[in-house]
Amino acid sequence: MVGLSGRSKGTESSWPDREHAHVPYIGCRTCRRRKIKCDERQPLCARCERGGWTCYGFDREVSFVNENYRAKRRSQKQAAIRAKNFEGECKTTQPSAPESGCSIPQGSGEEGNCLNGVQSSPSINGIVVWKPQLMVMPADCTMQLCPELSLSAFKNDIRISFTLAKLFSGDRDVVEWLSLGYNSGVDYINSGALKALSSAFYGRLNHDIQSENEARTHYVGVLRRLGRAIGNDESMSLDVLVSSMTLSCYEMIASSSFGPSLLHAGGVGRLIEARGPKRHRGRFEVSILESMRVSIILKGMVDRKRTFLERQEWKTIPWTSHSVQNPMTKLVQDIMCDVPGLLEDFDNVFAPDISPRDHKMRLGQLKANLEYHLCLLFDWRAAWELEYPNCCYERLPQVTDGPFSTVLYFYDFEVCIGLMLYHAMVLITTELGIALVGADFNHTIFAQRTNFVCTNPLLQPPGASLYDGAVEICRSVDYHLSPPHESAGAYCIAFPLKKAHDELPPGSLEHKWVEDLMHVIARQSGFLSLQSVL
Repeated sequence: MVGLSGRSKGTESSWPDREHAHVPYIGCRTCRRRKIKCDERQPLCARCERGGWTCYGFDREVSFVNENYRAKRRSQKQAAIRAKNFEGECKTTQPSAPESGCSIPQGSGEEGNCLNGVQSSPSINGIVVWKPQLMVMPADCTMQLCPELSLSAFKNDIRISFTLAKLFSGDRDVVEWLSLGYNSGVDYINSGALKALSSAFYGRLNHDIQSENEARTHYVGVLRRLGRAIGNDESMSLDVLVSSMTLSCYEMIASSSFGPSLLHAGGVGRLIEARGPKRHRGRFEVSILESMRVSIILKGMVDRKRTFLERQEWKTIPWTSHSVQNPMTKLVQDIMCDVPGLLEDFDNVFAPDISPRDHKMRLGQLKANLEYHLCLLFDWRAAWELEYPNCCYERLPQVTDGPFSTVLYFYDFEVCIGLMLYHAMVLITTELGIALVGADFNHTIFAQRTNFVCTNPLLQPPGASLYDGAVEICRSVDYHLSPPHESAGAYCIAFPLKKAHDELPPGSLEHKWVEDLMHVIARQSGFLSLQSVL
């Protein structure tokens, strides 16, 4: 049956103990979703446990079946039957003939509308012969045979479907943990969090004030429930974790500044850290970690405090049970995890109460650490070049109107994301080095040690000038904002574009273009907070 989970007869025959019994299949939600046999051990099945999957239990999922179209067809069919029966009755009923010499006048105006269905025939022997026809309703008649069903009952489903399709289009991991709130019952916190997010996003892009107001109502309710849940044993549950992540996305849409979203990202980071790396070895849990790593790092960079993500166990243990889907993107994010610590070390070098000896020692250590990370970045760039040859091409701008005659388009979105993070990391690391020891800090000499083989002549090689790296970020913006990326692309390019803006000469065409563009991105992507990134 459509919309209901179950198995075909061929699958049922492979279960001998059910062969002659009318017992429904009650496998766990995870096994049913994966379309495999479940051993039905409760409360958690052994098959999920052996395979490293998260078992979501044996509650039956509630599937939404849209009956609006079917009900409309049913109403139209019934109305057509009633009209046909009425016409048949009119044909079989023979009214008495009017008196001889009498005729039925043809009405005009409003009366004509009511008598429009009465047609006279030629008179025979002085008697006017007539027959009734199907009456046409008056112009002021308001009767409706098949009223439309109201869509207000389905507004949450419409908004959620719109959000899942548009917000992070192309990122299956994000869509998977976001949709967890859609599959959960109303008692789950992440169900309310998804309603808040979807109502805000739908209202923002469709200029629906009522939807945005309802989003705020959902948001307040979820915050209260989260406050109670974090104070007890529920704080380690996926429900609480995913709800906090969803609210972080909500703040990016509803808030005019980046602060509230980063505040939620910091809370998510503390929850993930408390759970420990071993709790994130499952496929679903590691996808949550991958989705939040950049946000947690950005929070650490704003605070200029190192995060737990720079520890080696957080770079290895979660991926011991599963292969990495995008290894090059993960590797550049591993390097990025160290940046908040570099910023903290920079502040410690110039602490007001530090002794001259400690200042000199810390300065030397930080300088060596910056050089080491630049070597890591350039080695990564050389490996990326070999992994993705001929991965981009030039074309005319499609969705932006910038100072570039041609822009860069990539064949794979994840490949482009990794390269943009690389450029942002080179800019940050080099800026720290220059601020530490002055203009003598030259990042290009570290690229000379890299064994680089060019397979993408359109892209800048390792050791290119900071200006050229910033321009390459700007030339990829059109690709990020084009379908099907749009909102997801705007989110991913925001941080690299911020670093490019910092490097471009003030007053230049590129610098002014980025400033104007960021406001357009914030309006069109739905992420209102992006207007305050620069």
